[in-house]
Amino acid sequence: IAALDTLIQHIDQTFKTPLEKTRALFTWVAYHLQYDCREDGQPLRPSTMEQVLLTGKSQCSGYASLMQYGLRKLGLDAVTIRGVAKTAKKDLWWTEKDMITNHAWNAVKIGERWVLLDPTWASGASDADCKVIKQEFAPFYFDPPPEKFVLSHLPADSQWQLLGSPLSKEKFLQLPI
Repeated sequence: IAALDTLIQHIDQTFKTPLEKTRALFTWVAYHLQYDCREDGQPLRPSTMEQVLLTGKSQCSGYASLMQYGLRKLGLDAVTIRGVAKTAKKDLWWTEKDMITNHAWNAVKIGERWVLLDPTWASGASDADCKVIKQEFAPFYFDPPPEKFVLSHLPADSQWQLLGSPLSKEKFLQLPI
């Protein structure tokens, strides 16, 4: 954690505004972590921040934990959001009972506005079987418009949709991937 704290201190000293600091941390996390696919079809056990930093690999909860930790160290109000993410064509046939929490991302308060962040999806993508990972930075997942983000990310707590009228699970199921 000492190396992460040093990085956070460097970000704090180098960048001026909360938005710039958030973007710097987000970019670092997205570029420096690699998605850790499940082995034998089983989810990996939750990893500690130390494990994530040591291996440079994690699933979404590790990305989100690192972001929340760093943002809070920078003095910002930040949360980890858990919910459902549509990731592949197979998700088109979901029913409401299939909608289990399968993803984690963040929100940070910048001024009076909450900003959505998904450093996992910003770091790249895998094939449908999670056998091949293509690391490619996707800046869309830094402060995406909530009305577009909700097309693929449905938080368990609807307040984190950041929409005037929250989307229902039924409507989410009808949306394209």
